[in-house]
Amino acid sequence: MKKIIPLSGFVFALCATAYAKAEGELSASPVSYGSNFIQMIVGLLFIVLMIVGVLWLMKKIGYKGYGSSDLIKIKSCLPISTKEKLLLIEVGEEQILIGVAPGFIGNLKTLENPVLHSDNVKSSPVTSAFADKLKIILKEPLIKS
Repeated sequence: MKKIIPLSGFVFALCATAYAKAEGELSASPVSYGSNFIQMIVGLLFIVLMIVGVLWLMKKIGYKGYGSSDLIKIKSCLPISTKEKLLLIEVGEEQILIGVAPGFIGNLKTLENPVLHSDNVKSSPVTSAFADKLKIILKEPLIKS
């Protein structure tokens, strides 16, 4: 009796399929892979163009990102190690030196005399010598005749 139940289900499904095919209900339409491929490419291009458009609009509007402020500025950052660093931040007219580490952000010193901006500070001799050598190398032609 147990073997008859699965066999009867199979026979019923086979008869239903034969009946539906005889009635013409299961007429399979040919699959057009070319139109599906074109539709996929157009969809991907649309998404890429939407991303480019949103980025262009954000640049045009002047979106600076979440939490950006003109009141608090990071003037300089000095990495001590891979996880620790010193930050010189400017809040209004006051400059504060803080230490940042995993699980710790602390005020190290509040500066009475503000540190000069990087525009007013001359570059070190090592940096300028490197810059001079780089300019000389870049001016040379790549292919020598």
